Amino acid sequence: MPGKVLIVAPPPGEAPDWVRQAWVGLELPFENPTPGGYVGGVLSKKPTGRNGFHVPPQTAIAILKNKDSRAAAWWLEHVDIAHMDAFVFDPVACKVLD
Repeated sequence: MPGKVLIVAPPPGEAPDWVRQAWVGLELPFENPTPGGYVGGVLSKKPTGRNGFHVPPQTAIAILKNKDSRAAAWWLEHVDIAHMDAFVFDPVACKVLD
């Protein structure tokens, strides 16, 4: 069931701390919280064992760009978001909104 999450803490991951911190405070629409499945590191592509809320990449970057264009630019420079299925935000960093 689609919904929205508020990012309340820097999500775990391979991006630099300042880039992960930029997500805090954003409301993002999610497609599906997944109970499992393959989630790879954005840089290493290694399995992380994490699951979470799937946010469409183009949507996530557009929302991030409105808050912190430098962080959005980091993603565009270092990760091929055009070929990503989703950004996956770990539940420990999120609060589900009604």
